[in-house]
Amino acid sequence: MNRKAAKRRYAHGFSITELLVTTLLMGLSMAVIGELAVVTTMGSVKMTNKADGLSAARVAMNRISTDVRHARAVGDYYGANAERSRFPASTNPLYGSRFPAGGWPALPWNPNMTLSDSVLVLQIPVTYENPGNQDDPTNGFPIMLPANYFGPQQPKYNMENLDTVVYQIVPDSNRPGEFILEMARFPGEQITGLLSNSKGIINPPQIILKGITGPMKAAETLPSVFSYMTRTKKPYAVGGQPNPFVKVDPASVDLDMVQGVAFDLEVKSTGLKNSAGDGQFPQYFGIHNEAFMRSNRNMTLNNTGLVP
Repeated sequence: MNRKAAKRRYAHGFSITELLVTTLLMGLSMAVIGELAVVTTMGSVKMTNKADGLSAARVAMNRISTDVRHARAVGDYYGANAERSRFPASTNPLYGSRFPAGGWPALPWNPNMTLSDSVLVLQIPVTYENPGNQDDPTNGFPIMLPANYFGPQQPKYNMENLDTVVYQIVPDSNRPGEFILEMARFPGEQITGLLSNSKGIINPPQIILKGITGPMKAAETLPSVFSYMTRTKKPYAVGGQPNPFVKVDPASVDLDMVQGVAFDLEVKSTGLKNSAGDGQFPQYFGIHNEAFMRSNRNMTLNNTGLVP
């Protein structure tokens, strides 16, 4: 094609064929770019939902683990026999015949706070703390609840002063098929004239984690989250090798032998508000953790002489 013919062709603009091909190529390019944007957005939302859910679950696990490590006992240490696994036991000097501030938690909180795979009861020693002297050698020692502190025979003898922490799994009224982990705290006694670290009350219960979906056992209506562990026999067998920990039913074992708690959670994370649906990209994951008590049961501050 000579130069004059080319100039005549360009003067008439693009041909229909060229326009169609260009439009088709542009359409394909936009479709690919749009698909990449959608896939990237989906991946980002999924990762965000899963990361947020895992972070919330880890925070809840760490909180429970801290309480277990600091605990003196599971269940109500003041109870005897069958009442040992239930809080409050009738012989509990703090709450056996007294009500906590605000009364006991309302439904759906289960007022029968008995150790189970959906209810965890921990009791943590109230310790002596002297904020004016961080080098005080008695800082951190558990303190006693003196005999007759509340009146004659109340309690009958010196007892350990314990905060009680209760974790419960309750149904989520806004999201059918999902459950919430809640925590309530019923503090030990702030002994008159004695510094201590007795924690404040948490009542009504505080929400620790939402979106729980399991694990579910057959014929049970609440997830089986908590399990209790003890050694098979003595802490150390012949040869100095430790016996393995085994899971036990808290209703059929001496609770003083329980040394650890395991937690299993199946969680759904949607990134949506409480009353919203699942959205387009709900993420499911499971998480497991174990914690063991390390409270020294042989170290207690004899503070009975400080009380009038």
